[in-house]
Amino acid sequence: MTIKDLMDQIDFSQVNKKICIELKNQKNGLSNRDKKHISKIFTNSKFETKENILKAIICYAIWKPDEAISQARKKGIFRYKVFGNKGKTKARYYLEYLLSNKEIFGFSETTSKYLKQKYEFEWLEFFYNKTEEKIDIEIANHYQKRIRKCIQGVSFESSLHKELFAYIDIFFLLGKQTRRGYDHNTLSTYSQEEIAEGVSYLLFKYIEKYGLSTKKNYCVDSSYINSDRIEKLILLACQINYVLELELLIDFYDYDICNEGKNIILRSRDETLEKSIQLGYIKQQMQEELFFSSKYSKHEENVGLVTLSKLIVDELGGKICKRIDNGILKRYRFEIPINLLNKVVEQSVVGKIQLYKEEVFELEYFCKEMCMNANELYEKKVTQNCNAYDILLCQRFFRIMYYIQEYTYQNERNIKVILQSLIPSMDKEKLKSLLFMLLKNQQKVEEVYDLLSYNVKYKFDIQYTPFLEIGSKVIFPTSVLACSNLMRNTIAYSYLSKNEIVNDDNGVEPLVKVCVNCFRKCSYGYEIFTNKKFKYKGKEGEIDVLVISDSDVIIIECKGPLVPTNNFEMRATFEHIAKAQKQLDLSKEAFEDVGFRNKFFRDSLHINRKCRNIYTCTVLGNRLFSIWSGVKHSIRNIYELEMILNNGEISSPFAKWSIWKESKYSHIDLLDFLKQDGVFIKLMQDSMDRYFNKLTFAGKTIQYESYMWNMRKLFLLCDDKLRLVEKNQEAWDEFLNISEEQISKQK
Repeated sequence: MTIKDLMDQIDFSQVNKKICIELKNQKNGLSNRDKKHISKIFTNSKFETKENILKAIICYAIWKPDEAISQARKKGIFRYKVFGNKGKTKARYYLEYLLSNKEIFGFSETTSKYLKQKYEFEWLEFFYNKTEEKIDIEIANHYQKRIRKCIQGVSFESSLHKELFAYIDIFFLLGKQTRRGYDHNTLSTYSQEEIAEGVSYLLFKYIEKYGLSTKKNYCVDSSYINSDRIEKLILLACQINYVLELELLIDFYDYDICNEGKNIILRSRDETLEKSIQLGYIKQQMQEELFFSSKYSKHEENVGLVTLSKLIVDELGGKICKRIDNGILKRYRFEIPINLLNKVVEQSVVGKIQLYKEEVFELEYFCKEMCMNANELYEKKVTQNCNAYDILLCQRFFRIMYYIQEYTYQNERNIKVILQSLIPSMDKEKLKSLLFMLLKNQQKVEEVYDLLSYNVKYKFDIQYTPFLEIGSKVIFPTSVLACSNLMRNTIAYSYLSKNEIVNDDNGVEPLVKVCVNCFRKCSYGYEIFTNKKFKYKGKEGEIDVLVISDSDVIIIECKGPLVPTNNFEMRATFEHIAKAQKQLDLSKEAFEDVGFRNKFFRDSLHINRKCRNIYTCTVLGNRLFSIWSGVKHSIRNIYELEMILNNGEISSPFAKWSIWKESKYSHIDLLDFLKQDGVFIKLMQDSMDRYFNKLTFAGKTIQYESYMWNMRKLFLLCDDKLRLVEKNQEAWDEFLNISEEQISKQK
C-alpha cells in the first residue's frame, strides 16, 4: 500500500486510536520513499489543499508523531506567514486539529508544548495581518497620488518601484549602515542588508499588485523619497521580515516562546546556541573589517578603481556625464564610451584578467572564506560557463559607474537631481553588449544576465537579483551592484535555484585540504588520513579527516557552507551540521567497536592497533555554531582550529595571551579545545552579555533574548585564565579606564 492510498482513507471526523491502529496495520512502517512523498507535500504547501496537508501530517504521525511535527515545522507548515503567499496560511487550522487530538497521536510533552505555544501565539497572526494592511493602504494611496505629467508631448508618471530602487541605491551610495540599538520600531536599528530586504519585499508586493507596463515612462517623485513616508513604509516591511525570522527561530531552531503579560519572550532553550550564532556573526564582521583595513593601509599607492574613476571624470567628464535641465526630469545622464570599457579590461596576465586593487583584496578575502586558493576558485563554476572571476569582472563595470557617480555628485547640491539620476533604464541588449566587452563570451553574458535578473519563481532580493526587466528595458541599482558581495551572492543564489554546477568543486574538497594542512603544520607528529571509507553494520560511511595520536583518534567531518546572511539562509549550515552529526554517530560507533577498529587500523590505515580514545568534531568553514555545547559532537571553526594547533595566541591591541598550557603546543591543548567546556570555549561563552531586541505592536512587546560580545570581559577573562605572552601596561590601563567610564555612562 502506498502512502497516497493511506491518505485517501483518512476521515478527519473519525480519526481515533482504533483507526490509527487499523491504518498502521495496513502498512509495515514508513519507507524513505513515503517520507519523501510527504516532505514534497510540505514543500509545495502553497499549492496543496489544507486537507491534503493535514492528511500528510496525520499519516506521518501514526508512525512517527514527534518526527512528523518536527518535519512540518521545518517546512513552514505552522508559520503564520510565508513570503509570497497571497492568502492566509492555515497554521491555526492544523494546530487546532493536532492539539485536540494529541492523545490519539501520542505526542511527547515537548511537541505538545510547542503546538500549544504556537496556537496561543495569536499576536503573530494579528501582527502580520495589520502590518500588511498598513503597507497595502500606503501603497494604494501612493499609487492614487502618483505624479502624471506630459513633457514635450511625452507622458511620464512616478512609480513606487523606481522610488524604492532610488532609495536603496542612494542608501548604499552614502555608505554602509550597521545596526544601531535594539528597538525594532525604528529604521536605524536595521542593517543595510535588512533594509535592502525590506525594500525587496515592497517591490515584490507593488509589482504583484500593479505590474509594470512597457507603454509607460516611469520617473521618481523625489519629494516622496525625501519624506518620512517612504521610510515608514520600509520600516513596516523590515518589521515583517524581522518577525518572519523570529518565527523561523521557533519553528526550525526550536526556540521557546511564552506570554508574560504584555511581553512575549523569545529565547533559545540552550543559551549556547544563540551565543554561538551571534558570536559567529560578530567574528565574521570583525575579521572582514580587520582584513580590509590592513590591506588598504599597506597598499595605498596601488592603482584602484576609485583612482581610475576619478581620472576618467577629470579627463572625460563632459563626454560621459551630461546634466539635463528638463523640469521635473532634471538629472544626470551617464554614458560610458565603448572604447573606454575596452581599455579597462585590456590588461592580460597569462590569459587571466589583471585585477585592480579592490578586486585583488576582495578575491583574496573570498578565497579565505571559501577555504580555496586562487586557482581552485578560478575553477569553481557559478553557472555552466562562468566562475567567480567572471562575476568580479562584471562587477567592475558597475563599480566604475558607482565611483564616477559618487565623484560627480560631490558638487551637486540639489538632492532631487541626484535621486532622479540614480536608476538607469537601459535597453536589455545594450546592457548585454556592455557585459560582452568584459566577458568576451556571449554564452557567459547570457548566463550572468539570467543569474542577476529577477525570476518570479524565487523570492525577490535586490542584492541577489538586481536586474528588473520591463519589456525590452532593464533597470538596476548601480550602488547595490557595486557594493554588494556579488561573488558570494551569486553562489548563494545558484544554490537557491538548485543549480547543481555550483556544488561541483572538480573533485576538490577545499575545507578538507585546509584542515589537513593545519595538522601538518602543527609541531606534534600526527598521522593524518583523508576520505577514508568504511562499512559498518550494513551502513556505508566516510571520514573526511582522521587524525591519530599515540593515545587518541580524532574523527573530523568538514562542512563548508557559505556564511549565511539571515535565519533562512542559516538553515543550510544547520542542515550541514545535522548531516555531520549523523555521520559522526556512525563513525564513533564503528571505532568504539574493538573488532572493527583493529581490522580498520590493520587493513586500511596500516598502523598500530593499540587501544585509543575516540574524539569527534565537525569543522566548519564559517564561524557560526562553534561554541554551541548542545550537540553530541563538538563544532569548531577551521581558523580557530588552526590557531590552537599552530599559534595558540589570543591577541588584543595591548596584550597577547596563550591558550596553550605550556610554552609549546601539546596534544592536550587540542583535546581541551574539542571539549564542550574547554578553556577556549568557556572564554567565548562567558564573555557574552545578554540583551533584548524589542518590537512593540498593539500594546504587546516581543522581546528576543540575544547576546553581544563584551570585549572588556573577554580580555579580563584572558588575563585571569590564560598565560600572558606580552602586555603594554600603559595601553592596558587606558583601555580599562575608558571601558569602565563607558559602563558608568550606560548605567
